[in-house]
Amino acid sequence: MDHLTAAAEQFNPQGEILEIREYGSGNVNDTFLVSLRSCAEDSIILQRVNTRVFLRPKLIMLNLRTFTEHVRRRLRRERAAPDRRWEVPSVFSARDGSDYFIDGQGAFWRAISFIDASRSPGASMSTAALPPAASKVERPATLRKLLLSIPITYSP
Repeated sequence: MDHLTAAAEQFNPQGEILEIREYGSGNVNDTFLVSLRSCAEDSIILQRVNTRVFLRPKLIMLNLRTFTEHVRRRLRRERAAPDRRWEVPSVFSARDGSDYFIDGQGAFWRAISFIDASRSPGASMSTAALPPAASKVERPATLRKLLLSIPITYSP
């Protein structure tokens, strides 16, 4: 069993793993699309987090889980405009219940839901690629509103 399959299986995907392939063009983490034969999820995203860049990856996962759960609750409560699609990924727990898996070589892995037809604004995407109804201010303002509504707690 190769290391990618072994890492993906740590997150208990609901279904048989059909294929794992590189996904996207990120330059920090290694990202893979895991295709599944499943009735729950067709695919998930598996990432090997670059711990040279993210020195405290457990905190990154805590922040991601806090953000996604908070935003998901807010979006359910505040019903977004019908012409908008706001989704945040779900963080999958590893077999031990944590938000990550550390393999035998010390690599830090995470798994999140795959959001079909989504795009990350990278070098190849400009504001011209946004739908006409999305003004240059509207989407960042919505994200800012969602972020500012997260209760802040600090623990060193």
